[in-house]
Amino acid sequence: MVRPAPLGTTLISASSDEEDSALVRCLILYETSEGQTAKIAGEIAATLRDLGHTVDESRTADAPKLADYGVVILGSPIHVGEHDPKLVEWARSHAEELAAVRSAFFSVSLAQASKNPQEREEARHMAESFVAEVGWRPDLLACFAGAIAYSQYGFLKKLVMRRIARKEGGGTDFSQDYEYTDWDQVRSFAVQIVESLS
Repeated sequence: MVRPAPLGTTLISASSDEEDSALVRCLILYETSEGQTAKIAGEIAATLRDLGHTVDESRTADAPKLADYGVVILGSPIHVGEHDPKLVEWARSHAEELAAVRSAFFSVSLAQASKNPQEREEARHMAESFVAEVGWRPDLLACFAGAIAYSQYGFLKKLVMRRIARKEGGGTDFSQDYEYTDWDQVRSFAVQIVESLS
């Protein structure tokens, strides 16, 4: 796995309300395509566990009851300009439950790794549009750069992704995968979730 220097991550405070409560149990609910969103979810979980908190991870199909958690974190990749439809539908149908707990959302895309600030701004806009569309207002929202996983693509998708990568000056060797996620920013997001509860 080749890890180019990250181009940064956008963290957006979606709520300034303060609440005196402790993070007792946290749920990270996500969908993933090639596995990078799952990897990010795992790093968030590991950071929270290192801080002494209890964390469960799940896909939407196996989602437990939200009432059992003090904090719920949702994560989704963006593909062809859209967040994962399974997570979109789940969030829409559980909007009232999400409103009853402290929550956060992270969006994963290659646009966030772009050298073009307009591309990064568009990634942020898509994340904000997602939460508005489903009628949910998370306490914290983040946009993370994803990865190019040539090893998991079919031939046609490899060609498309290489064309995108070449345009951005990214990795184009089909024999390697390229990771753009800024892991320090991911861990910072996890810490901010804890800090939002104090």
